[in-house]
Amino acid sequence: LTILLDGSVSMQGPAEKKNSAGKYAAAVSWLKKNQAGTAGVARTECYVFSDRLYRTDCSSPAASGAAYFESDLGQALNGLFDARGAGSAGPDRIWVITDGLSLAARGSQRLPPALKNKIDILGVGDPMASRGVAITDFSGPGFAIAHIPFGLKAELKAAGWTGRKLELSLKDQDGAIIEKRTWSVRGDEEIS
Repeated sequence: LTILLDGSVSMQGPAEKKNSAGKYAAAVSWLKKNQAGTAGVARTECYVFSDRLYRTDCSSPAASGAAYFESDLGQALNGLFDARGAGSAGPDRIWVITDGLSLAARGSQRLPPALKNKIDILGVGDPMASRGVAITDFSGPGFAIAHIPFGLKAELKAAGWTGRKLELSLKDQDGAIIEKRTWSVRGDEEIS
């Protein structure tokens, strides 16, 4: 098991709104707490990554100079596989512990082919849902016959609209309203 701990500048921010401890400190605390159990079932090695990969001790991971840079997970993963030599299968499993903030800014990168189905992303910090409404699923019959009623199913997710009523409209290709519904949002994050 290889553990990659995001040591970037974004991980220095608070882990939770109410807690002053940084996300990196929270991740290190979790890693220390679970290191003995993890080491009991798998041979583990740990790295801190940001601009590059830094080898570290799993029982006391130090951020080194990583804390001043954005994360480059693609470069870290390629560095991990390159260090093992060409054609290496690499580790059996990789855990990436990150808040994900600086990862989103990176474009698509070429990842090692041997990485397939070996990676898990473990999130750190307070997951703040942005306010909005998203259509998470929309389905209907494979085909329909004119003048015979059929049903459509839409699944929506709303965040940050507690206590509000939202008016939803289904329109045809010309913009004419086919049906309207009002949705009363009861919870902070609700799927209906």
